[in-house]
Amino acid sequence: MNPIGVLHVIDSMDVGGAERLAVNLVNCLPRERYRPYLCTTRRAGPLLNSVHSDVTVLNLARRTRFDLAALNEMKTFVRKQEIRVLHAHGPAVFFSKLVAMWVPGTILIWHAHYGGLSSQNLKSLLYRVACAEATIITVNENLATWARERLGVSPERVHYLQNFVEKPQSEFVSRGLPGEAGFRIAYVANIRSEKDHITLLRSLATVLKRYPRTHLLFIGSPSDRDYYDLVCKSVVDFGLSNNVSFLGPVQDVYSVLRACDIGVLSSEIEGLPMALLEYGMAGLPTVATRVGQCAEVLNNGRAGILVDSRSARELGRALEYLLEFPERRRAFGAIFREHVEQNYSSGAVLTKLSRIYENLLRSDQTPEPAAITTEKIRGVLHE
Repeated sequence: MNPIGVLHVIDSMDVGGAERLAVNLVNCLPRERYRPYLCTTRRAGPLLNSVHSDVTVLNLARRTRFDLAALNEMKTFVRKQEIRVLHAHGPAVFFSKLVAMWVPGTILIWHAHYGGLSSQNLKSLLYRVACAEATIITVNENLATWARERLGVSPERVHYLQNFVEKPQSEFVSRGLPGEAGFRIAYVANIRSEKDHITLLRSLATVLKRYPRTHLLFIGSPSDRDYYDLVCKSVVDFGLSNNVSFLGPVQDVYSVLRACDIGVLSSEIEGLPMALLEYGMAGLPTVATRVGQCAEVLNNGRAGILVDSRSARELGRALEYLLEFPERRRAFGAIFREHVEQNYSSGAVLTKLSRIYENLLRSDQTPEPAAITTEKIRGVLHE
């Protein structure tokens, strides 16, 4: 039996959780059954270097939401490569929907990553249109409930699928990082408001009174410039300029985490954050807020410390505890690494994903495409 063509579609290969997962999926799909492809609709990015050489990559470089040239290029590619499954990540589902409407027999899957979607009424309506005949994969249970109840998707077409990380091939450790061993705290997150860097900075101001050698490393892109400016201003206002460093996006995040001592996640909203899985794979003792699937990833507090979101006091106390007791740090790190390796590695996740693919391919009840009009395209193509 010839391998089935599966095209993962995402807007870019910038450094981020959804992008890392898309790379992991195309790299790890079993080749005896699937031919993996990757499409970036807007731009490439540094994570493209992590894609295995046997994965064919299509870069569309679309300039606008309504880019017929890019749409036609992707449609032609899907037909030529005989793609059967379009697996769209995040807002790339709108572009992928149009291709699925044009190419008969194409199965559309939407992978929902962003935990805050469930509170956005306008986007709920847009996604309801885009996912009318799609299968939905979500990264947490709340999103799965939202898809069934708010989008009206039948339960059999909604699947909760855990994120996963690949075990690093080397134990390389970054050198020359700011701060000193024993006092480095890493926060891997693109800088935008739902990640709540401000509460973390407030807690750091308190921590420094007892542990003045503590150094916080922000690892991620300034994706929201206004919020990034606010974070930078807060660093100065709280008197933290000597204790906070911005490393920007890091492709080999594992080597940086291996040189750190504590991982932290202070988000107000989450799905199932890849950063937590990366902390665990690096054996990093971790403090995280009780949002999304964070409690599940930290084994309900047995593999790390959970705190309420927006509580600088709770967050600060948890960080102080880990700074004060190195033996507890080591114990948490070992437990967390074992938990992630056993529950968030590729094997179980890919088995479940393959089952989803196979069920869709067997049933293959994709309806004939409706007549395509410019008005329909403009109504669906939105971000």
